[in-house]
This record gives sequence, C-alpha cells and structure tokens, in this order.
Amino acid sequence: MTTPTTTTTTLFKCIFRSIYIRQLIFNHTTTKRTSLKGRDIIKLPLLGMISIYAMPWHFVKHYLPKDRNQILPERRRRVITEYCCHSKATLDTFNHLLKWSNVEFDWEYLKRDGYCLTVRDEKILEYIVKKCPLNNYYFDWAMEQACKYGHLSIVKLICSSFKGLQLQPFQIKKIAMYTACSKGFTDIVKYLLENRTEQWGDAAIDRAATNNHLDIVKLLHFHKSRAIGCTKNAINFASEHGHLEVVKFLFEHRTERCNSYAIDEAAKNGYIEMVKYLHELGVRTTNYAMDSACHQGNLEIVKFLHFNCKGGATKNAMDWASMNGHIDIVRFLSEHRTEGSTNNAMDWAAENGNIEMVKYLHQHRSEGATTYAMDLAAKNGHIEIVQFLSEHRTEGCSQEALNYAARNGDIEMLSFLVDTVKIKCQLDTLKESLENGHLDTFHFIYNHISNNKKNDKILWTTEVMDLAAKNGHIEIVKFLSEHRTEGATNRAMDMAAGNGHFEVVKYLHFNRTEGATTYAMDYAAQNGHIEVFKFLHEHRTEGTTVMAMNRTVLFTKFLPFNENQECTDREELASFLINARKEKCDEGFLLNITTCGYYGIVKLALPHFVGPKGIVSIQRVLETNTSDHFEVRELLKIHLKELNKKQFIGFFQRIFGLETKD
Repeated sequence: MTTPTTTTTTLFKCIFRSIYIRQLIFNHTTTKRTSLKGRDIIKLPLLGMISIYAMPWHFVKHYLPKDRNQILPERRRRVITEYCCHSKATLDTFNHLLKWSNVEFDWEYLKRDGYCLTVRDEKILEYIVKKCPLNNYYFDWAMEQACKYGHLSIVKLICSSFKGLQLQPFQIKKIAMYTACSKGFTDIVKYLLENRTEQWGDAAIDRAATNNHLDIVKLLHFHKSRAIGCTKNAINFASEHGHLEVVKFLFEHRTERCNSYAIDEAAKNGYIEMVKYLHELGVRTTNYAMDSACHQGNLEIVKFLHFNCKGGATKNAMDWASMNGHIDIVRFLSEHRTEGSTNNAMDWAAENGNIEMVKYLHQHRSEGATTYAMDLAAKNGHIEIVQFLSEHRTEGCSQEALNYAARNGDIEMLSFLVDTVKIKCQLDTLKESLENGHLDTFHFIYNHISNNKKNDKILWTTEVMDLAAKNGHIEIVKFLSEHRTEGATNRAMDMAAGNGHFEVVKYLHFNRTEGATTYAMDYAAQNGHIEVFKFLHEHRTEGTTVMAMNRTVLFTKFLPFNENQECTDREELASFLINARKEKCDEGFLLNITTCGYYGIVKLALPHFVGPKGIVSIQRVLETNTSDHFEVRELLKIHLKELNKKQFIGFFQRIFGLETKD
C-alpha cells in the first residue's frame, strides 16, 4: 500500500538523485546575494547612484558637487535621461535634478533601442511629452507607453494638445490600440474609438479575446461608428488560455469561428470544459490534442478525447507521457489504444529517474530501449535505474555513461559501471574528472587501472598533467610529476597562468622543464592575474606579445558595473606593462581602451602619444570611436589640444630662431 509518507520519500529520493537538481539546491544555499549599501552607492562612478539606483533627491543632494560644471554637460544630460527611464523614478527627484544640472534630455538616447519604452511614471511621461519637439517621433512611443500602463491622461494629452500632429498610422493602429486591448484598459480603448479615425483592422478583438477582456470584446463588437472585425485567432487564442465566456460570446455574436488549433491547445492546457464546449460545436481535433494532453498528464482529457472525438494520436503520446512520469496515462494508452511508443519512452523515463515507469515499460511493452537509457540515467545519477537496466535488459551503455559519472564526481555510479558493467576507463573519463575538479574520481580511476599496463599508453599522456594544471589541481600535478613519467607540455604553464593558478605556475616553474610560451603572460594579462603576470616577468624569459596590452582590457567591459577592485587591478596591470615592461602603446591599444571607457588606463597611455604621430593617432581614435564615454573622450581632446599647442609653439620657435627653454 502506498502512503503519502512513502510517496513523499520516493519523490525526495528521485529528486535528490538527480545530479542537476541536487546541484541547483546546494548551489542556491551558497549563492550570495550581492547588494550595495548607501556608502557604496555614493562611490559609484558616473553618478551611478542616480542612473542605476535612482536614489531619491533627499539622499543624492548631499553627494552631488556644488559646482555642476565639475561634471560634463553630456554626462549630466545622460544621467538625467537614464533616471527618467528608471522604474523607481519620481517627478520630485526628477525636477530637482533638472534644476541642479541645467540641461535637458538626451533625446537621441531616449529613442535609442527603445529606451523611451521604459518610462513608467505617468507624471514624468507627461512632462516629457510636453517638452518633446513637434517633429520628434517620441510621441509614437509615448502613446504606446501610455496605453501599456493605462495612462489615459497622457493619451488625451497627445491626442488633444497636438491635433495638428500626424502620428504614425502604423504605431497608432498596431501598437496604441492593440496594446490597450491587450492590457485591458477599457477607458483608453473607448477614448480612442471616440476620438481617433483610424481603421483598427482585425487584431483589436483578437488581442482583447486572447487576454480575457470580455468587456473590451463587447465594446469593440457593438461599436456603431465603424466595423471592427477579428480573425479566427480570437477564438483560437481565447480557447488556448481557457477563456470560456469570451469564446461563448464570440461564437454567439460573430461569424469568424475557429479551427482545430482552438480545441488542440485547450486540450494541451487542461481546459476540459473548453474541450467539451468546442466538441459540442463540432470543432474537430487533430493528433496533437491527444499527444499534448498525454504530455501534460491530463488523464480526464485523454479519456474524453479517446471516447468522444475522432482525432487520433501518435507514438508521441506514450513517449511524452513516459518522459514526464504520467504512468496512469501510459497504462491507459497501453490498454485502450494501438499507436504504441518508440524506444524513446524507456530512454526518457530512465533519463528522468522514474524507476516505476521503466519497470512498467519493461514488463508490459515491447518497444525496448537504446544505450541512451543507461547513459542518461548515469548522467543524472539514477543508480537504481542503471542497476535495473544492467540486470534486466541487454542494450547496455556506451562510454558516455562512464564519462558522465566522472564529470559528476559520482563514485558510486563510477564503481558500478567499472566493476559490474565492465566499462573500461578511457582518456575522456580522466579528462572529465580533471575538468570538473573531482579529485576523488581521479584517484578512483588511477587505483582501478594502475595495474593495467595495456591502458597505460591510452590513458596516461601529457594531456593529463596539462589538464590538471589548467584546472588548478596542484596536488594532482605534484602526484603525476612524482609518480608518472609522461610529463606535460608547455600548455600546462600557459593555461595555469591564464586561469590564475599561481601555485601551479610556481610549481611547474621550479619543478618541471617543459616551460611556457608567450601565451602564458598574454593570457594572464587578459584575465587580470597580475600576481601571476609579475612572477612570469621576474622568473621567465618567454615574454609577451603585443596582444598582452590589448588583452589586459579585453574582458573588463563584461564585468558588473560596481566591480571597482577588478578595474583597479586592470589599471595596475596596465601600468606594469607600460612602465616596467616598456610595452608599446599603439593606436589600436588606445582605441580599445577608449571604446571600453577605461579612464585610468587612457590616462596612463596618453603620455606615450607625442608629436605629429601622436596627434594623428588621437584624431583617428576620436573620429573612429563614437562611444558614450564622455569623460574619456574629453581626456583625449585635452591631450590633443596640448599636443597641438606644443606643435604650434615649436613651429613658431623654428620660424623666429628661438631656442626652447627648459
């Protein structure tokens, strides 16, 4: 007899044995939520306390510079524009910021990539609409935004205050009205019907029906001033989402009707009353209705379709039910229908850890399985299923089963596959354990095959130590160095350096002879491992390539905005490259750091750009780079101005024969 307790216990074991789900659970407990406190927020560069965190005026007013000119006008304009797009923006803070900054909006930024569609505050949106130039197509976006959030006053403002303004017909028809219908803002729909003259097309009723806004469907249908149609999608999509009253109204008052999509999707989503209603009206099903109902596990609908509808099914029905653990449906299909299944049924049931389903299919069906069944069960840690399949079936498994176990660090699974199923360890198995940091798995494999001389040349290659070094497994690197003779390649130090494994780099340098290449320092620079980089500089002779300079800053642009320490490390590394190693700062490097907005690194590099060549390089960078890093561009302009000044003075001195005074 199955009790709730045993069912719960079985379910827990099934979930816990899933490698993927188990890792999600335990990783969640160790994941730290990162949030900034006020003292950290005020330190954010580029007025991030306003643009990113939308802090209120009573907070930010204490930390803004009294002289606003300390901040570039372009930056002030951008920050205020970003603030008005923030979900926490308020009109009070917005007005204070405008007064403090003495600049208006960045209209081009508002239009870029739909940022204007993120203005949610009704009062701020109204302010922007009133300030917007008449020739600016922001009105179209504002109308959509007003309809999206139900701001009737904004809709009225745009329609009445700018009667002479020709709004884009496409925007009004396809976005404004349709958005209001989708969101259910009856007052806006009514206003647009009474005050606009556009032909709304067929999608207005479709949108309202899809989202269960019956009052809007009725309003549009009964409107006398113009004919508003719809398509089959009205009933199709309303049926899909179970909006029975909407569907009834449309069938009773309109003639568009629907197609099989309506009843198929209603069956898929479990709306039995909708399925019955559509069936009574003669709407026919397709195979998809039964297949998808089985997939979703709705036995009541499966039975209704089987006993009342002429639509059939496919092998997908039992396959999908098996995959999702709906054993009652699998039994029903097996006993009442003839479509059967494919070997996917048992493969997928094994993959998902459903031992009862696997046993049922084995005992009552003849479609069988493939090696994927055991492979995927091993991948997900379902040891009980692997044991059952090994004992009762003949398909066996592939090498992938062992590799999956090694990847997951599943010693129990690994042991069973090696000792009972007799799967031989290959190089890929070792690589999986090393790539994923499962040292106990590595030692298990080593202990099981250390006496097998036939496998020596297959398993033990230089790639093993290379991978151990790459992944920072210092103990395994030492173990291999002391107990094996295959050694490594110079990729060991290269990859260890690139991944910042300082202890591994030092061990390889002092205890191995394979050496490294220029990639070691290049990759260390790329990933910001300054300690490793300095060690290689002081102790090795391979050096770097020109790529080191560019790679120093290559990936910083993907860092979160507030990781200042990482940016500081980048500046330190760039300074070390420039000053200690005398690496060349070329135009490409300057363009790279300008594009990424690295103010500190640009400041370090600019002194190396002098004379006519420096002037030409900076001019080209300014022309090529059109980024929004205003402060960096200003830095370049100031340096360029100084260079031009020096060039002019030098020219003047040469003309009049004056000597330069030190």
